[in-house]
Amino acid sequence: MLTRGWIVGIYSFLRLLYYRGDSRFDGIRNKPPRFARAFTMQLIWVTVCSLPVVALNSVPLKTIENIGVTSLETYPEYLAGNFTFWLGMWSVLRGSFLELLADWQLTKWRWEKDHGKHDEVFCSRGLWRRR
Repeated sequence: MLTRGWIVGIYSFLRLLYYRGDSRFDGIRNKPPRFARAFTMQLIWVTVCSLPVVALNSVPLKTIENIGVTSLETYPEYLAGNFTFWLGMWSVLRGSFLELLADWQLTKWRWEKDHGKHDEVFCSRGLWRRR
């Protein structure tokens, strides 16, 4: 199963191959400490964002049983009636959809710009109209 991180990683890799580089890093590519800092900050950001999931997954089964779940088989039933679980699922799915839609719109806009269909400096259509 592809996670959102894999999808974004594949998209970024394909974009890098298509454009043969990334202009965002041109100014720091020859400065190893600054170049490493850019990727280190991304690593820290992903780690901090994933900490709640790691914390939840590290909860022992006994603790889960103490909150009213009698066995692992009833855990899905417990989650099915849990409002915060569904609110979280809705947030993840909505955020993933919006991110993929924005990436698709920006890719389409950039392809059109590369092929001379417009001369806009910044994308200002679709979700990008709200930035």
